[in-house]
Amino acid sequence: MKTEFINHTIDWYNGENIEGGMIIIWGALLLIMSLYFYIYDRFDSTHQLIIPLLIAGSIWFGVGSVGLVINNKRLEKVSIEYNQDNETFIKKEKVRVERFIGVYKYLLIGWSIAIILGLVLFNFTNGSLLRAIGLSLILFSIMGLIVDLTSEQNAKKYYSEIQKVVSINE
Repeated sequence: MKTEFINHTIDWYNGENIEGGMIIIWGALLLIMSLYFYIYDRFDSTHQLIIPLLIAGSIWFGVGSVGLVINNKRLEKVSIEYNQDNETFIKKEKVRVERFIGVYKYLLIGWSIAIILGLVLFNFTNGSLLRAIGLSLILFSIMGLIVDLTSEQNAKKYYSEIQKVVSINE
């Protein structure tokens, strides 16, 4: 069972890479929309979307890119660490996953609140800029929900595998 555990770790990191790819694509789409509105701007409302979409797209594109680089560097090291001392590696992974697995509940609540705030700005304000900010906040937060929901499921699956290995060893 211990010899198979590294495959679960690699699956975990590959799942994180998929999430990073989703973030990069979403960021790129928001940047393309911003550019599209900049080039083909005919209305005040679309003109007001340029900067909020540019900011949201840049953040997601940057976060996804940095995340992929960091994740891939870490992926290179895990096999080495595992082969050096697999029991210590599994214990460290258990502690690492336990530190962040409970945070997802709060992240999902935070993203939901941000979407509600975006809806309030979009629906209950008259200014084009505030409505554009509201719409951009909604688009930004939807990706946060998607990524964190995916990441949470990935983390729960990985933690389940950690617990199986730890319970066998005890």
